[in-house]
Amino acid sequence: MKLTVPGSYMAREMPCLTYERMPGRDIPKDNMLCSRFNTVSIRNIPFDARVLVDACGQFKIKILDPASTLLLLANSSELGEVEPVLDELRARKVIAVESVDRPNKAAIKEELRKSFYDSQGSLINSKFALPCLSPSSMAAAGFGFFGDATCDLVKCHHDDSHVISSWQLWDSPGIFHLYLYDCVCFNQPAYNLPFLSDESDNDITGQIYRIVDQSNSSIYCRRAVVLTRRDLPVSQATLKTLELDIDALRLNKVERNLKWIEKAGLINDEYFVLREQFLHLSHFARLFRTFKWLREEYIALLNSYKPQLQMEQQVAVADNTIAILLACPVGEEMKVVISALVELEKVRWEEDRQATGPGQNTEADNSREPLAGKNAEAVLAEAYNADYFCDASLNDLMKTGSLGYLFSDGYFTSEKRDDALMEILAKGAELTGVLVGIAENIHCLIEPFLSKERSCSGEGTDLTKRHRSQTDSL
Repeated sequence: MKLTVPGSYMAREMPCLTYERMPGRDIPKDNMLCSRFNTVSIRNIPFDARVLVDACGQFKIKILDPASTLLLLANSSELGEVEPVLDELRARKVIAVESVDRPNKAAIKEELRKSFYDSQGSLINSKFALPCLSPSSMAAAGFGFFGDATCDLVKCHHDDSHVISSWQLWDSPGIFHLYLYDCVCFNQPAYNLPFLSDESDNDITGQIYRIVDQSNSSIYCRRAVVLTRRDLPVSQATLKTLELDIDALRLNKVERNLKWIEKAGLINDEYFVLREQFLHLSHFARLFRTFKWLREEYIALLNSYKPQLQMEQQVAVADNTIAILLACPVGEEMKVVISALVELEKVRWEEDRQATGPGQNTEADNSREPLAGKNAEAVLAEAYNADYFCDASLNDLMKTGSLGYLFSDGYFTSEKRDDALMEILAKGAELTGVLVGIAENIHCLIEPFLSKERSCSGEGTDLTKRHRSQTDSL
């Protein structure tokens, strides 16, 4: 197998550390051949290899460790969760990546060329009938037409801020593009990604991945990509399969930072931000993730079961249940409670510091107006006194146990077994149990901050009894 890296993909900036951080073995430079325009070809690449190409500053090739796993991120939200623990993941041979689609330059140029014609195939602006300004010449320079019969405006496909009009007979689209904007559109690295080929030079590139790694103030390395053969099974994971491990790594890192700040006596705003992260990760992260998984599965089951419902009222109940779960404010309630708890921690820490005098070096920023202690106590009291959550619709679902026995009237006395309904009942009971667990944790966290007669353990027992009384009836 052969790897080819176009010369335009090579970077001129200083090399980054991405290459050294990735687990694998180097490809000897003896296998590298340079051709015209600095294009590099590397032969004798193993067919089962996942190839890391890093062209940041100096060109290097590495075969990734076969035991490593590619963690495929789907969006910026997942990226935000993974970013704090990139080093810890790499230590476990987990490499965070984003899938990259290789542009089809020929197809893009054809679309740009067509933009100069109307639906009947006639040129929209006669100026582009000139040979040097032909639609093909414009497309080759990366320009698409955005004018009309009297305006010869064109824009660059790579950067739509590159706008040119008032073309003259002697102008060259490519040279003019370079002169005005220092841009050679289709020579940009994004259009010239490395590729794999077989002995007959047939392109056999499968998926291309961009490495997630802090480099030059960007979360993505500019020139580090992983290539795989088209039919090669890739050891790949998603955030859902690893997020519990990632939460554990994040919690461990937050705990270390908190202990360091406490030991150094440098209590500041960052400390209380870390406290919020600690409370979320230690008490709610696992439960809330499980809730989201179960909610997604439960709604899918309910939607698939709706066509079997005979009564409009039952369909309305199903739709209402789905609407409540989709609008479920559990995550927001957790954030509000945690913020109020940390605000009270901060208020009490300030009171203790003022009472005992400046016994430690503090960098707490008092310029920001904190949530008043009374307001925080009111927020916590409302959450503590709620049956389960502050949201009335969700509370009704919880108190009636509807998620665990929806449409089950007469089911257990029927001779006909409905497996689809049974699955909904089981998933609903499981979902209810997770919500009860979240509510219990909220109450147990709040109890020490409020002067209540009920103890945390007693409240937790009450909540558990409610859930058990609902599920045992099934």
